[in-house]
Amino acid sequence: SSLTIEDLERVHGKYYRNPQRIIVAGSGSVRHEELTELARHFFGSLNGSRPPSQTTHEPVRRLGRCPHRVERSKESSYLLLGFNISPILASRGDQSPFLLLMSLLGNGMSSHLYQALREEQGIGYTVEASCEFAKSYAIALFEVDCDRPDDLDSAEQIICNEIRLLQENQVPPREVRGHKRQLRVEVRDSIDDPSKLAEELFRQVF
Repeated sequence: SSLTIEDLERVHGKYYRNPQRIIVAGSGSVRHEELTELARHFFGSLNGSRPPSQTTHEPVRRLGRCPHRVERSKESSYLLLGFNISPILASRGDQSPFLLLMSLLGNGMSSHLYQALREEQGIGYTVEASCEFAKSYAIALFEVDCDRPDDLDSAEQIICNEIRLLQENQVPPREVRGHKRQLRVEVRDSIDDPSKLAEELFRQVF
């Protein structure tokens, strides 16, 4: 069957000119009142209800280990460990503690994972911990660039052990304050970056 201009107009009107699927965002030197008035002027006449989602969301699975080769003198391996944290997030307000937890674990050379992996065991060139929040899922990711494939199992055990230690032991207040300051700087920088802002808005829609 052929696709007509009427078909395109119908899809565009249903999915793109629908106020329930439009996000208006401003960045930089923008006055809220002016932005609101412009949005009302251009989009105020639109009407419609949110159409049913056409996306099928599968449960997040543990990602496991992913060895690969790089252009070095020897084989290198990359550990990517993922946890589905969707069931324990009751609301958006629960995201902040997880961001702080991931910062404590893998944000910078003073983080718990960097010290346990790189400094104490000599495992990994880079150590990172991050959270991905979206409307349909939430995951915690741990990434370690290992020099030796034999280090993959050890790195996984150390990551799980550091998570358990943070659950069982109280973190010094000074350390918590330092990571909170670091997170504030990162959030501020991300707001000033249009590409990061667009990516975050996309996650909140889907």
